[in-house]
Amino acid sequence: MGVPPTGFQRTIFLLFLKNWYRLVQLVGVRLIFLPSGCHDHVAKEDWMKIDEGRVCSNCGYEPHCDDRVNNINFELVRQIASVSLVGDGQKTKEFKETRIRYKSFDLDLYSPTSGIPKEFIYNGDESVKVLHSHALIGRNAGGKNIKGTEYVNAAVERLQREGFDVKFVNLQGIPSRNMRFHQLQADIIVDQLIYGWYGSTSLEGLTLGKPVICYIRPSWREYVASFFPEWKNCPIISATPETIYVELRKLVSDAEYRIRVGEESRRFAENFLDVRKNVVEFEAMLRAVGGRRLLDFFLLCPGIVLFLGYRLIRRSPFTYFRFRIPHVSLQ
Repeated sequence: MGVPPTGFQRTIFLLFLKNWYRLVQLVGVRLIFLPSGCHDHVAKEDWMKIDEGRVCSNCGYEPHCDDRVNNINFELVRQIASVSLVGDGQKTKEFKETRIRYKSFDLDLYSPTSGIPKEFIYNGDESVKVLHSHALIGRNAGGKNIKGTEYVNAAVERLQREGFDVKFVNLQGIPSRNMRFHQLQADIIVDQLIYGWYGSTSLEGLTLGKPVICYIRPSWREYVASFFPEWKNCPIISATPETIYVELRKLVSDAEYRIRVGEESRRFAENFLDVRKNVVEFEAMLRAVGGRRLLDFFLLCPGIVLFLGYRLIRRSPFTYFRFRIPHVSLQ
């Protein structure tokens, strides 16, 4: 992981961004803030109160997560963001939330009947394939694993010892554009068992008509369902490190159950994850934000600022995450 940026470095950049935004706001720029991680919208102090601190204690980034820095970010968002697009994220007290169904898919591209390029096709066998993937390498540092990989692996190994023909497909570093070709060949997709909400893997699995396992914290489901009622009955199967074996066994041992849950997954995606439906909410939000069409010069400014910010915020040699060669493990 290396040494995180100093508070001074971040403060200088944030002051620069705030004053730059005040300038370009005069010509119609509006800033929409989209949190990229848990610490972007909820303080570490509050995360530590959830599930007895289990989320933070299993996150490799935790030693570098500093509420002094987080609070500077929250204050900046409060000052300059026209919209804070939390979507379906954890409830925050740091700034006003805007919630729309912005996580959406082209369901023709993400379809159970999509073709698979031959270079991605696995060797044919009848094993039940349990797929699990890693993308946030930085959060697995220090021997920690926020997604609960060790528990998925242990559950599959236990099923193998019991005589079930099942394989653990463990993906690391696969580019997002290629992930669906692996997911299409899975029988079961397991996302994350500790964080308490779904990631991209879960939603992609729903669109592809797969049974999906992911820990959905009851309090989070209840809160999000107050905005999006469909989450009361989402077909994602909730499991924790303590229950993953039980839920996997049900799916591995019963092909009809797997098919039925997979069909429910696709129906949910067609009703609530279709970009052609959800874009209406997104367009309404953009119209409400306002702003005018800008000169091409000002359209270049965000990219310049993001680049400079990246250089300031990330440690030398200007990268936080270690990049790995894509790896597929079938066990």
